[in-house]
Amino acid sequence: MGKIICLCLVLFLSFKSEAQKTFISVGYSDSRLQESYFYTPRGTNLSISYDVVFFKSKFKSINSINVSFLFSEMDSEFLPAYTTVLSVSPKLGFDILQFGRFRITPFFGPFGAWVAGIETETILNQVNVRNEFRYGFDTGLIVDVRLKENCVLRVIPWSLQYGNDFFRQGIIQIGLNLN
Repeated sequence: MGKIICLCLVLFLSFKSEAQKTFISVGYSDSRLQESYFYTPRGTNLSISYDVVFFKSKFKSINSINVSFLFSEMDSEFLPAYTTVLSVSPKLGFDILQFGRFRITPFFGPFGAWVAGIETETILNQVNVRNEFRYGFDTGLIVDVRLKENCVLRVIPWSLQYGNDFFRQGIIQIGLNLN
């Protein structure tokens, strides 16, 4: 499994284009993994995204790999849980507003996510192992701020993933470009 992920990452970052940017971001993630609102884990999100502009237009492909490290809202001594969500999302964006150093881009596209974790279901600490694949639709907004010629600050004030089996994940991120 690790070899497949590494191969996908190398292919993901090796595509060449005149207008491309690779970003690394960190942020906050709030998820819903089941029908009940009782269990809504929250935590840290790391992301690598790769933008490719189509034919020097305002349309761009925003491909991203996200990893969320989530903990339950409950006290760690009562119903503890830990979940990891690894998602891949090829999205399409359109620059709706660009002025000076600022660019605003809404995006949308599909996503696939592997959800793995350990959680307790009862006060008797019965352990439940979660290992599931989720898929759905990802939408959000990107605000890019050019700090210098080769340095762009990326703020994602909201990114929402709506998936099957009641899966929901909201992500807020801030990042910098790598090239």
